[in-house]
Amino acid sequence: MSLADVYRVYKSFAINKEYKVAGIKYFTKVFNQMNYALFRPKKDQCDTCVGFDTQNVSAGEYQKHIQRKNEAREAKQNDKKGPKKMIT
Repeated sequence: MSLADVYRVYKSFAINKEYKVAGIKYFTKVFNQMNYALFRPKKDQCDTCVGFDTQNVSAGEYQKHIQRKNEAREAKQNDKKGPKKMIT
């Protein structure tokens, strides 16, 4: 998300609760003064791995994900060893 996206979410929340809505300049100023930042995950991480790091994915689901990832890598390595070529 960008800061503009966060502002849109804030604005819709404030309107629904019938609060007075701050302008985007003031919102940005306060956001920066509070020393907040938007998390930008590394490009080589999938949603499940990032979700586990931020505690949004359970340990069991993450372990299944890692097991499937390792099985896929092993299958790819086995395919490379054979006489036939595999394109993935």
